[in-house]
Amino acid sequence: MHNIPHFAPPFLPQHIPQPQPALQQQLNNAIVYSNEYEMGMLVDRALSAGARFNIRGEYATHPMVLAVRANKPYAIAVLMARGVTLPDVPQDGTDLLMEACQAGYDEVSRALLSVAGMEVEETNALGLMPLHFAIISGAPGTVQVILETDANVNAVIKAGSLDEYLDTFQEDQNFLPDDRVTPLMLAAALGNDAIVQQLLRAGADANLGIRSPLVIAVRKGHAAAVKAFLDGGIDPNECHDESDYKGLRALIFPDATIECLRLIMPRIQLQEDDAEQYSPLHDALEQGLPSVVSLLLGSYGTSEDFSHKLNDCWTLIDLEEARSTELLELMTTAVARCKLIEEQEAFPELLDQIIEYCTDAEKIACLGIFPTLLEPVIEKLREVKEDNSLNKAQSQLRAAFVLTHLEPELPRPTRSSIEPLPPDLVWKEKTDRTRYVQSQQLRSATSALIEKATAQLRHAVNIDFFLKHRQAQEANMDMLSRIIESDLIDETGASTSLARLINNAWIQAAQYGVQWNIAPDSDKDANRFLLHTSRNLLRLQLEKFHSGLEIDNHYVEVLKKALSESSIPLRQFCTDPATWLRTLEHRNHLRPVDAAALAIRLQIELGLSLYTARSIADAWRLAIEAIRNDGAWSTTAQLHQEIAKSLAGTIGEVMNSTDAKNWVPKSDRDMIAAWCDTKRRDHHLSPAPSTDSRSPERSPDDARGRKRAADDEPVNSPARKERRSDDLADESSD
Repeated sequence: MHNIPHFAPPFLPQHIPQPQPALQQQLNNAIVYSNEYEMGMLVDRALSAGARFNIRGEYATHPMVLAVRANKPYAIAVLMARGVTLPDVPQDGTDLLMEACQAGYDEVSRALLSVAGMEVEETNALGLMPLHFAIISGAPGTVQVILETDANVNAVIKAGSLDEYLDTFQEDQNFLPDDRVTPLMLAAALGNDAIVQQLLRAGADANLGIRSPLVIAVRKGHAAAVKAFLDGGIDPNECHDESDYKGLRALIFPDATIECLRLIMPRIQLQEDDAEQYSPLHDALEQGLPSVVSLLLGSYGTSEDFSHKLNDCWTLIDLEEARSTELLELMTTAVARCKLIEEQEAFPELLDQIIEYCTDAEKIACLGIFPTLLEPVIEKLREVKEDNSLNKAQSQLRAAFVLTHLEPELPRPTRSSIEPLPPDLVWKEKTDRTRYVQSQQLRSATSALIEKATAQLRHAVNIDFFLKHRQAQEANMDMLSRIIESDLIDETGASTSLARLINNAWIQAAQYGVQWNIAPDSDKDANRFLLHTSRNLLRLQLEKFHSGLEIDNHYVEVLKKALSESSIPLRQFCTDPATWLRTLEHRNHLRPVDAAALAIRLQIELGLSLYTARSIADAWRLAIEAIRNDGAWSTTAQLHQEIAKSLAGTIGEVMNSTDAKNWVPKSDRDMIAAWCDTKRRDHHLSPAPSTDSRSPERSPDDARGRKRAADDEPVNSPARKERRSDDLADESSD
């Protein structure tokens, strides 16, 4: 067998050696780094040196991929002119045009479409088209390039396909992954107003899809996109959601911002919501949206009668405390049905309800009262509610006192700008203004109620108060005491201890009057003793009374002031005993004092105990006798000085006795002690009587201080006659 030489067929391709890595890198650098003017030269130089196109290898090193990713639109024409072919599409189906759109390279995208001839309707493995990638990039220029090719502006994709790129619809479980998403829905979710405008101009359907794009933009809080929809002529009354809600009901959602809803409300036909079983106001309350509620209330004020829906709305306010208060405030303004504050006769009933519901903000709001008004005093009201020892009148007055004295005064609402406000801010301003007015009304009503009780308290220290009760229950003193105490509590709301203190002063005074048989033939004198004695005892007890209740302390100050403004002879007596006692003696002569009769007179006029009155009468008798026997005075002024000096030595001891301390308040005893000290000091500092020989002779009668002849009577001498104390003005009306 002959050996036949083997010849390769002439039609078989020659073996092409692989280019060196350095040469291939030179080509890649020419694509990635060169500019428009030098790229062709640099690419040709690399090819001449041995670099090659269309080498099978990794997708990332393909010249066209390098050009697209380097955003070199002019490289597309350079490479295509030198024989470069498009790379194979990766398994995920995302081609070069999709990459360019996703990166937002509008010029590269234009070159791929016009030079490379790529298709705009291609989809990747997830169903996304170049238009979807351009919208995701947020580049209006890239979107415009795609739209210029007459791409389908309503091309839908599955919502689940977006998970790889952005978390757009994950917040809503009702929006299922199998639902279809349009380019306009995608742009609305991303909030790109410019792209929304482009799609609308290109004819995108604003109502296509399971959820209207406008609803998506509102729920996402993209105010600029919402405005773009409205400017594009989209009617918010025609929008819908996946639950088949339309119009405003579809737009209200927990994530809807007030800025978006403000744009929509002027275009909403609110009247069409009247026939709905649940109004948008109902939905906003149910979802806990205070700002939306204020916006709806402000808008509904002139276009919808929502009063028939309020009962349903009130049952929905069961939210977390941080948000429910604001809703309650708005609803209270809307209802405005608390008229009991303005009706004084019905106000105590309102106080009962405030006490009962003070810890339940919703029930307080249902009364028509703003819950925030009670927040500063809620603990004090809780104490009143939990105090089971209080009767109805005490609870009402205690609550009224809390509201009057502990509630901080609200500032008057003022506007700093004359610019018109949106409906929701107008409504919130109305809420602030209404709350301020209600605060003033509440203060006025509580003050009036307390003033009425205070007037009853002032009346309780007058004789008419006691006489009225004694006439009704004259025989039984114990029953009289219980009636007085009960009436004081019911009429003034004072505590039992304070009411008992006032009652005891009257009962003790009455018992002393009976025990000592004061003025048996004169009701007027008996009542004077009763009035003066009860006031002395009450003043004495008030100095010792201490209470942990603020209303009791307030009432104590009221009683002290009422007594200080009344005529109290004991206080006048303690200011200057000598002057006061001289009104009870004859000025024409210093005849011997009938101490027994004077003691009875002192009891009636000063309201003191029998023992103290007798001690004062004895002290006065001794002072007069000392002056009559001494005779060391020549004028009325000297006479009065001598009497005061003599009386000061004993009257202070009398008023500091144990018996006097049980009748005389400490303030009065301090006053008389100061008077005694002053008189003793004045006596030590006064000069001795003059012994001038030129002074006229004095008769024995003159020496004893008796009346001179009328024509020889000196200036400032005692009056010829003064009426006795029997004719003093009747003080029983005080």
